[in-house]
Amino acid sequence: MAYRIPTFNLLCDVWHGLPSGTIPITDPDIESLACQLRWMGRGPAETLSSPQNIQDSWQCGITLLVPALTDIRDELSGTFADIVEVPKGSARIYEVKYADDVGKGFANEYRIAYLAKIIWPVPAP
Repeated sequence: MAYRIPTFNLLCDVWHGLPSGTIPITDPDIESLACQLRWMGRGPAETLSSPQNIQDSWQCGITLLVPALTDIRDELSGTFADIVEVPKGSARIYEVKYADDVGKGFANEYRIAYLAKIIWPVPAP
């Protein structure tokens, strides 16, 4: 069976240019983006640029999959990393720690972002 593009079964909101750890209070830059939230096991915490940003959620590999060419940015983009609320309306806020392409140049290409949890509502939905 051929490899398929992931199913983007959730919606999320994305904010560009907010300082690290910011809780967004403005309208999102990308609203209702189709995505998939995944648990990928342990992630590469040692690649973070600043030790104070190491969080359990990053080390445990929470990832966001989005369609190819989606404008989602990490801190290596030359600006602040994106802030993401996923699922949309849940108040579960994450920061993008690393973003890259998967399957670049193939029909099944998509983009992946490793996330770090900023805040979750209590109790978590």
